[in-house]
Amino acid sequence: MIHSILYSSIKKQRSAWCLRLILIGIIGLYCPTATQARDEVDLIKNLADAKQDVEANPASLEAHLNLGFAYMELGSMHRAEVAFETVIRLDPYAPSGHYWLGGVYFLQAKYEKSIDVFKRSLEKLPDWSAAHHALGMSYFERHNHEAAEIAFSKALALMQKSDSPRYEVPRSSFRSRGYGWSIKLSPANTFYFLGLIASHRGRLDRAVTFWRQAIEVGPPLAEVYFELGVAHNKAGKWKDSVHALREAIRLRPEMPAAHYQLARAYLKQGRTSEGNTELEEFKRLKTSYDQLNAQHTMIRQAPDAAITLFRLARRFMRQRKYVEASREFQKALWHDPNLVEAHSGLGHAYFGLGRLDDALKAQQKAIELQPDMAEAHVAKGLILLQRAEKSEAKADYERAISAFRKGIELNSKLEIPILVRASLGRIYLQEGKLKEASHQFEEILKVDPNSGDAHYYLGTLHVRRRNYEKAEESYGHAIKLDPTSAKAYERLAHLYGSRGIRRNTAVRLAQKAVELQPDSAACFNTLSWLHYLNKDFEKAEAAVKKALALQPNNQLYSEGLTVIQQARLAEDDGK
Repeated sequence: MIHSILYSSIKKQRSAWCLRLILIGIIGLYCPTATQARDEVDLIKNLADAKQDVEANPASLEAHLNLGFAYMELGSMHRAEVAFETVIRLDPYAPSGHYWLGGVYFLQAKYEKSIDVFKRSLEKLPDWSAAHHALGMSYFERHNHEAAEIAFSKALALMQKSDSPRYEVPRSSFRSRGYGWSIKLSPANTFYFLGLIASHRGRLDRAVTFWRQAIEVGPPLAEVYFELGVAHNKAGKWKDSVHALREAIRLRPEMPAAHYQLARAYLKQGRTSEGNTELEEFKRLKTSYDQLNAQHTMIRQAPDAAITLFRLARRFMRQRKYVEASREFQKALWHDPNLVEAHSGLGHAYFGLGRLDDALKAQQKAIELQPDMAEAHVAKGLILLQRAEKSEAKADYERAISAFRKGIELNSKLEIPILVRASLGRIYLQEGKLKEASHQFEEILKVDPNSGDAHYYLGTLHVRRRNYEKAEESYGHAIKLDPTSAKAYERLAHLYGSRGIRRNTAVRLAQKAVELQPDSAACFNTLSWLHYLNKDFEKAEAAVKKALALQPNNQLYSEGLTVIQQARLAEDDGK
């Protein structure tokens, strides 16, 4: 059973949660809590471009609008207000200036100011449906339901008139730069709010009628289906509730309250397993939402707080939402260009997006500001390693390793990514620094005991130290953990051959290696050598020829072929 205390808590929070999403979504302003994918954008460059446009065209409404949008994206609401006020000053009848100024006030919960702006705009443009709707939302947030209903009803009447002159707010060129803010209103939005007002007044049947009208006219809104689901729950119509809430979740999967209400409906029907599943999903989403909402509240209260934006970006990074993270890091850096952690964080976000050049620049900037920042050096090494894997250039590998070593030197207790330790271990192995190499692979196994690669390289280290039993054990672990590891089969086969033991097993292992990696000349060469040791010169010759076909200029393979052919001739002469 769902505890009554939990239900009471959710009941109080439900409306506020849903309204915050739809209010901002409908007014057309960017809401960072929304989960829709958004394009990668260089916010600081956009601001510079917008400023340049204003300088070149000081009388252009569009230029000042774009400047306001750029400031909004950076979280600087005060500067956005100035830009939109300039639009109004340049043209008091321009609907866009009033609309966005009111929107900025609305986002900051300055509802009295947003009401004043929309009222003033309606004195000039009385048939502007978007302004009536926005005015209704502002009144609604102030709990003035009577005034909100009047404004929404007026907006709906204007929208439904074919000759309504203000159905859609004019779009600026800002939209073409990839932001895609939706600012078109629909009667469905207004029916939704009229339903909420009726519900608050205890007229649930009338509310349901409004929400059904919203669904009929479209487009589909998750919040409408959610409210219908709640209404059906109140009426005990559990099947209808499940249908409506499933649709709400399909449209907006991250809505915690919808999962909670669906859990209630399932449990009331005795569908315990499904109900508990939805309840767990609700708890997971609610925890995430509460934390995110708290951070957005802090941003609204102190929009220039770089550290708050930085923390929000870090949260997106933990969720692997790299586009959103990069935006918040950029905002933080605009407010505080010397915030070292934000430069490094932006580098991590760019790395997640595959923008290696930008990632490297960001980490390098962090290092310039704080040369002893170990994390930035390691991150820089990771980027350089990624480059090296593509270029296979020795210089790139050396630069990567140098950055890794610097980071570890600065902080030996730093948590090093497995990828970094593996690279360091391989380099130390090549340099003959067996102790250092062994340490890296052993550290990997502490974090990931099932790392086949770490076991493989420890096997190689044991061979170098002539600990053959341990080498055999490590190679065996590598094969068990990764049965597709051709190199592990090949090395174990080579180990048996070099010790003169288990030669038939060695041949089978080598054959498995070439099956797994038929483009490996080394695997064919080992198979050839093992056949040679078993005096099966015909198969040895065939295998080494395949190695040569893959690497025609390999002197070692050519010499091996000569030795095999000579042995074969000698054997024939003996016969």
